Amino acid sequence: MTEHDEEHRTVVEPELVTDEKYRRAYSDEAFHSKLLRFAGVLGKEGLRSALILYYTLQRKDLPGRTRAIILGALGYLILPTDIIPDLIPIFGFTDDIGILAAALAAVAMYVDDESRVKADAALERWLSKAEKLLHKERDF
Repeated sequence: MTEHDEEHRTVVEPELVTDEKYRRAYSDEAFHSKLLRFAGVLGKEGLRSALILYYTLQRKDLPGRTRAIILGALGYLILPTDIIPDLIPIFGFTDDIGILAAALAAVAMYVDDESRVKADAALERWLSKAEKLLHKERDF
């Protein structure tokens, strides 16, 4: 591994992401609950990153390190108490979005088209439902 590779790996694989407490925090139920409650705060790209990681995690052929990075990043997203607590207005999810982006970059070679397509389809369904709810509220 060259010095450049080592530097790049350090940037996209923060020790924080592989911390066991974050990996243990992950469950499908907690993940879906968090996304539903905080979709607006995460934004479209944050949601897409989380969903791509989620669908990549479903692959059976992932190396252990890759699985640990994804579980750590999604667990970090789930826990409300992290570097910047999620309940802090405006800034609460900036660290979560950064961790998702770093994890996605670290595991990019394992993200396949199927994971992207599933993530985009799920995101489209959610955005469509949100749009319908907004129209209902306006008509109310």
